[in-house]
Amino acid sequence: MNNNLILLETTNNQTFTEQKSNGIKPSLDINGLLKTFVNPEGLAMIGILVFLTIVSQFSNSKKGKISTGKIVGISEKLAATNLALKQIEERKHNKVTFWCGSPRYWFSGKFRKFGAALQTFLGASPTVWIPHAERSTLVLGAPGSGKTFGTIDRMAESCMMQGFPLIVYDKKGDQMKLLAPLAARYGYDVRIFAPGEPYSEVINPLDFMENQEDAVSAAQIASVINANAGGSSKGDEFFSKAADLLAKALIQLAKGSDCPDLATVYCIQSIDDFINKLHAAVQAGTISRWVAASFQQYLKAKDSEKTIASIDTTTVGIFSAFIQRSLLSSFIGKSTISTKLSGKQILIFKLDDPRRDVVGPLLAAALHMTIVSNLCTQRFDPLGIFIDELPSLYLKALPQWINEYRSNGACFVLGVQSLEQLANAYGDNLATAIISACSTKILYNPANYSTADKFSQSYGHKEFIVKNKSISDSKEGRTVTWTDNLQTMPILTADEIMRFPQGKCVITNPGYTSVGEGSIPYPLTIPIPKLDIERIDRSEQLWLEQIYPRLIMRSPQVPLSHLDETIDLRERIAEQLLVSGEHSASKVNLVESEEIELISPAHEEAW
Repeated sequence: MNNNLILLETTNNQTFTEQKSNGIKPSLDINGLLKTFVNPEGLAMIGILVFLTIVSQFSNSKKGKISTGKIVGISEKLAATNLALKQIEERKHNKVTFWCGSPRYWFSGKFRKFGAALQTFLGASPTVWIPHAERSTLVLGAPGSGKTFGTIDRMAESCMMQGFPLIVYDKKGDQMKLLAPLAARYGYDVRIFAPGEPYSEVINPLDFMENQEDAVSAAQIASVINANAGGSSKGDEFFSKAADLLAKALIQLAKGSDCPDLATVYCIQSIDDFINKLHAAVQAGTISRWVAASFQQYLKAKDSEKTIASIDTTTVGIFSAFIQRSLLSSFIGKSTISTKLSGKQILIFKLDDPRRDVVGPLLAAALHMTIVSNLCTQRFDPLGIFIDELPSLYLKALPQWINEYRSNGACFVLGVQSLEQLANAYGDNLATAIISACSTKILYNPANYSTADKFSQSYGHKEFIVKNKSISDSKEGRTVTWTDNLQTMPILTADEIMRFPQGKCVITNPGYTSVGEGSIPYPLTIPIPKLDIERIDRSEQLWLEQIYPRLIMRSPQVPLSHLDETIDLRERIAEQLLVSGEHSASKVNLVESEEIELISPAHEEAW
């Protein structure tokens, strides 16, 4: 039996071997290929093929004969990757990198940089890098194009991953519901200024002033509120400027009171016979000479009732709009938010869109003063400032901030729908200055042909050959002649840009460089990792479950039931500020005698 078993196995083995040897040969004989190329000539051939492959990868950097346009290739992506990793590692306040989508590295530790370069070369870059974020970014795209989800929110999260402080302006409230829980998960102290909401913090713009003699800060507060309240139209330019000056003076006067806030400013100007009481107080010297100087233009027009009435009407219009029960609590009293942000802190300014005409001026003033306070001196860490739907605010100093504050650590990320929308809100000159100041531009589908065409022209042109056929008849017969005509066309035409699907964009960034050139167009669809999407969904759930209730519990706003008492107090303070005459003089003498007595209590005379 054993012999039969052994025979059977042998027979089976022989049969199997014969089938292998007599079957069809495989299409790729690996062993044969190795034997063929394992020699000097074969290895040289493989080296040449590898070299040609690398050259082909970089071939798109070659310039044409009559055009210089090109798009990003491997070399530019490698340059951006190396620069981004260097800036991330150095963590300097004025050399910053953001990114879109959490980086996915093949290697960690000391091999991460090499692995990232290898990934990029093989077409699997860890993420979409945005180097030189300190030179500011402009993101354009129509609603639904993906600019907020694909770029602005992703760059904000990259700021959180690096532990940098953020300022976020949210027009509709959607970003707040994502970024607030996301920041909390990254260990951030979350603060939200949302006038009219029960969870809002308190920001008193007058807290940004050093004292009542700080005319510069007072002028900034007044002009920003007036500009966003619609007081900058050309039809009332004189009265608008006069109202700015009066508002500045009122803010200075209120700053020296026991309740230095905008409610006191409103109460001061609401005093009956204000102009005459003010004049008497200035003449009596009860108002500081530095504050009185700001009232001089207004007092010069004292005898012109029509002029005074127009200035008063314009100024009252600036402050009266937000003197409402639902809004007062968010800007009276002491600010509950630090004027200087550092480390893991995020401050979100949320606009109440249905009441934007009322809330907008106050929000713009608070945002303006917060930015100036945080960037007027050099920072130790960068500050990410994210302003989506920029045209809903009017920040006249924005181009100046972008150009001058980048060395102090400012990293602006601005979102607009189109160039025309920006020009309509800011005017042609200011809009051009904002666009020019932003070194990085990310264009989604703008749904606006003019914007698409302007960017199409800026991306450059590519060459193509048109073959022309000509036929001529003669006695000898028919002759057919072919000629090549070299022509150019835009790398990306305007109609191509107008057909961009959701998520597709073109990035121009100074970090994507080749030899002697930068800001080369990079068309792509930004990939968002699955884990990022899951984290986003979870964060939005956390807003309703945990963040929103806790913010309401922590809110420091004055209860609505106490607002009447609060306004009554400020009305009494306003009346006292304009007290003049013998009562005021005796009060001043009493204070002086008390001060002398404190200095030298043992002597009858002061000196």
